[in-house]
Amino acid sequence: MRSDSVKARLLLAVAAGSTVSAAGAAENLTRAQASDSIFRLCRSLQLPADIKRIRADRKTYSQAAANVLREARSDLRGGLRREMKERLRLRSLDELTIGHVSTLTASAVLAAGITEVGLAEIQEWLVKNGSSLKRSGPSTLEDTKRARRAMYLLDAFGLDVSNAKSALLRTS
Repeated sequence: MRSDSVKARLLLAVAAGSTVSAAGAAENLTRAQASDSIFRLCRSLQLPADIKRIRADRKTYSQAAANVLREARSDLRGGLRREMKERLRLRSLDELTIGHVSTLTASAVLAAGITEVGLAEIQEWLVKNGSSLKRSGPSTLEDTKRARRAMYLLDAFGLDVSNAKSALLRTS
């Protein structure tokens, strides 16, 4: 599943005259994946997903895509956004802001039922937008095990994890 920002970039490219194949290639997607992404975004925007109509009404489609790109949460996959709304007990997706999510710790996000992969995507989204989850050491034995697995994964890729090792030794 692709983020809405990827879908919006595809729609912008097609509205500007690019082929679906070329727009998809720019996002490392096949023509079928790009076409499906454009269809899904148009459906969510309540706009027809016909390529001829997109090109004929470039302004409308470009503005709609630009509005999607202005929302920081559009960089998160739709499924993760919905899961965060449910598991973090947000009243609406409007509460899914960088400011709010950055007040949470990794342990709190995991305790809410978000997966490690989801947690990594959330942290990546926050960092991309100049923020981070609230810094805090692992709060449970399971969180410590997760942090160790992540550290050893990074070590396997040849990255320097000496600071992580010493920090984890202090928490054990």
